[in-house]
Amino acid sequence: MSLFKTRDLWTISGENDLFDQGCLKVANIGVNKNLNSIITGSYNGYLRIYNPSLNKDKNESEKSFKGNDLICEVSFPSPIIQIEIGKFNSMSKKNHVAVLMPRKLAVYELTNTNDGNVEHGNQFKLKFIYEHQLERSAFSMCKGPFGGMTGPNSEPHEYICVQSMDGTLSIFEYESFSLSCFLPKVLIPFPIKYIAKTDCFVTVNSSWELEVYSYQTLATSGKTFERQSSGDSSIVKSKRIQPAYSYNLGESVIDIEVFTQNNNCSILVLGERNLFCFNEMCNLRFMKKFDFNPSALCVYPLISQDGSIINTNTLNFLITTHSKNLFVHEDVKVKWAAQLNNVPVQICVAKINEINGVIVTLSEDGKLECSYLGTEPAFLNPLLKEEASKPFNFESAEQEYRNLQSQIKNAIMNTGMVVTPSRKTGLIMSIDVPSKLDVLSRNLETELTDPIDPIPSINCKLSLKCMEGAQNVRVVVNCKPPLVAVPDNICFASINAIAYEQEICFYPKTQHIPSSLDVSICASYCYMANGAPRVAECRFKLPLKLVMKAGQQGSKVESEPKEPSKSQIKKITIETNRSCVNLTEIFPEFAASYIPANGNVISAQFYGMASMNIIIQAAKSGIGRYRLQSDNYESLWLISKEFVTRLNAFYTKQSQTLELVYQENLPTEDLRMIIDKHLDLRYRIENQKEHLEKVVHNLERFRNKC
Repeated sequence: MSLFKTRDLWTISGENDLFDQGCLKVANIGVNKNLNSIITGSYNGYLRIYNPSLNKDKNESEKSFKGNDLICEVSFPSPIIQIEIGKFNSMSKKNHVAVLMPRKLAVYELTNTNDGNVEHGNQFKLKFIYEHQLERSAFSMCKGPFGGMTGPNSEPHEYICVQSMDGTLSIFEYESFSLSCFLPKVLIPFPIKYIAKTDCFVTVNSSWELEVYSYQTLATSGKTFERQSSGDSSIVKSKRIQPAYSYNLGESVIDIEVFTQNNNCSILVLGERNLFCFNEMCNLRFMKKFDFNPSALCVYPLISQDGSIINTNTLNFLITTHSKNLFVHEDVKVKWAAQLNNVPVQICVAKINEINGVIVTLSEDGKLECSYLGTEPAFLNPLLKEEASKPFNFESAEQEYRNLQSQIKNAIMNTGMVVTPSRKTGLIMSIDVPSKLDVLSRNLETELTDPIDPIPSINCKLSLKCMEGAQNVRVVVNCKPPLVAVPDNICFASINAIAYEQEICFYPKTQHIPSSLDVSICASYCYMANGAPRVAECRFKLPLKLVMKAGQQGSKVESEPKEPSKSQIKKITIETNRSCVNLTEIFPEFAASYIPANGNVISAQFYGMASMNIIIQAAKSGIGRYRLQSDNYESLWLISKEFVTRLNAFYTKQSQTLELVYQENLPTEDLRMIIDKHLDLRYRIENQKEHLEKVVHNLERFRNKC
């Protein structure tokens, strides 16, 4: 968050409208020869034209909206998807307004309806010029002198290209329909822009690839329709269109901007996590990675005090974020950062009422603002102008400084104000792990089979709440094989102070030896107030009986067992400074395998692995010695870890100190065998490579002789 905030020049709140990218334009459409107007079009079908004025009078507020600032408002029967300003009439040089609706493209001209001067000022209305009915639902549009066509005075024509939801491009030359073509790999459309320098269109396909198509390629390979008067039949000639240039972005795109200066064309692509800058041939100039979620992009030229454009070799642009931040960039460097009052869906820099560099932002709910960076100019605030003329009073400043120092000192000494910890904030997650297992439901699939006992499962209850309010909450459950969680991915639109509960079922599914019973639940979310992203985590442990059960009840086991079988040769001996305890107190879940005649011995098995029997034996003498054995070391890891943890907890409850000693050599034989096998395979690969090189060399010699 920036320490600075943008200063408001003029603002108006929305009227329950809905806006998105392409619904804001700033241009001169004929209200005044030297003044720009702000044009907005909403999804509710309202087109509004504003002519904001700054009032420097002391008695009036220069930031509030006045009735005469809205010069025209028109209601359309369909939602307004996008608006464009340009010379779209072949019989006029004035700027016109192109309004794109789902099934219609209409062009209007702003005219003055006054026959003479009246008391309440000038009146304006939109005059209908022409329209085009669209055969497919529209998504966006762009304008430009397609084909490099110019008028009588060498002024470029401005045509309109409409992109449909299925990737169809329809080009209109003023009142006439020109051509239509289908772009490949378009399942979801993205923004499209026109590059005047190379006469190309740039867009993104559904594979997240930036593609540049030449207008000549579209004109010759596209579909040309010869419409009859009824409009029902058409002659179609089509060829597959290939892009002139392409680049794999690897992420979704929010906006595309094309900027030309000093005969250098730059294509800026705003992604969800990165900003890409290309030249007109789709060669990457630079790339910037974000640690925030961007919302809008605007490229602007530098303007001098006399109003002329300053030609530089750098690229200047603004980026806004969903956390209400505004970043001013010069190429990849951030020159300034400021806090906004809302999250813009579109932003632009324009000249408003003879003031250059005004930042115009439009939010999703229709809040329109004209603001600037830095401190408030004196000519806009008479109070600042009067204060600036007064001499600085050093004595009053010194007294104010001492008062503030005293308040800070008192606040630090007041422990009730500073030291008292605040309540826990953010998303709070808690888990309830029951002590009783359930039988695995038939709806859940598992690779394990057990001839005696059914495969168990456990239903844990996850509780989530957030006192501040959280939105876009995504919860991911992570556990180690063979355990799986159902569901393992949960989404919530919003979570408030009322706890939300979700049951999660854990059960063993695959033929793996368990390595851990720890479970991590991670949640990503955003605060409702400011949209700041946050992450919360909850860790807990599942019971051992979810993956293991009591083992085989064999015959009597001797106190010092001999080699029980050729397979059970892996063993671990742990010595302690305390006498041995009854193993059923350490592992009550395996008490069914305990036979008093066999001594202090229990056995355990993994579900679905009946051939793998794990034995835990305590010495009968007073020495605190325990032996764990199985047919491999992998199966001993989890049970030995759990044994040490429970043994420490047992003596901690009795306020006794426990020392554990392992005096044998580390069991690294299997590890060494794996390393030797890996090294042998590497040698064999090198030998095969040398042999292959010799064969290829002999083959080349044979070909040369032939």
